[in-house]
Amino acid sequence: MTVQRRRTSPQARQEVTQTLGSIRQQQRDARAHAERIYQAVRAWETSSNAGELVPSGGPRTGKTSRMQVVGIGQYGGPPCAVLFISRLHLPHGSVSERAAAEICNADPLLERVRAGGGLATLVQERGWHQHRADALAYAKAVLRLAAILGDSRADEALSIIHALDPANKSATLSVSSQE
Repeated sequence: MTVQRRRTSPQARQEVTQTLGSIRQQQRDARAHAERIYQAVRAWETSSNAGELVPSGGPRTGKTSRMQVVGIGQYGGPPCAVLFISRLHLPHGSVSERAAAEICNADPLLERVRAGGGLATLVQERGWHQHRADALAYAKAVLRLAAILGDSRADEALSIIHALDPANKSATLSVSSQE
C-alpha cells in the first residue's frame, strides 16, 4: 500500500499555522492565569475594612426575652455590632477570605498551597514546571477555586488545562489504522 501525500495550498497551510498559533496562545494564557492565581493563593494577602456598624433589629415581639449587653459607647442608642470583613486578593478581585479558606481547607492541594507548600511555581521559562503532572493538578485546583469565587476567565482556562492533562482520558486521541 502506498501513501499519497496531498498537496495543500499555501492559504490552507497558513490557516492551519494560524489556528495552531491561536491554540498555543490560548494554552499560554491559561497557564499564565493559573500561575497568577496560584501565586495569589500562596501569598494569601488579605485586607479588612474599617468596620461597619450594624444596628440590631430592636426589641423582639412575642414572649421570648432578649438579653442586651450594654457596653461602653452605647449611650442609650440602639444596640450595635461592628462587622469586620476580611478580603483575599486574587487576580480577578477581592473575595471573602472565609469563603476561600473553606474551599482551600476542603482540598488537600489548595491547603498545601495556602500553607506555603507545594511547587514554588507552576511554570518555567519555556512552559510547565518540570513536574508537569503536579503542575497540572495544582493549576486545575486553583482554577476551580477561582471559578467558584467568581472568576469568569478561570472556567475557560480550566477547560483548556483539563484538555492538556494526559491523565484525562477524554482529551487523548486514538488513531486506528486499516490495512
